[in-house]
Amino acid sequence: MYVRFGGERSETDCSDTARRTALTLHWIATVIGTYVYKLLHRQPIRTFATFVSLDGMSARSLPIGREELAAYLSDG
Repeated sequence: MYVRFGGERSETDCSDTARRTALTLHWIATVIGTYVYKLLHRQPIRTFATFVSLDGMSARSLPIGREELAAYLSDG
């Protein structure tokens, strides 16, 4: 079975892409769920950005601080 999507791709390629997509969506849902849980339970949110690396299966959240916010909110 071949799927036409930007060129011919094998069924194996499509299933690998589907697995990576599912993994990415799972990580996004986990990060969002963490923030929503804290909001609903009125817990403090001490981070403002979370970066996820699928290569190493790790996540890094930036703490809220004057220096971190200035770097991300500056105009220039």
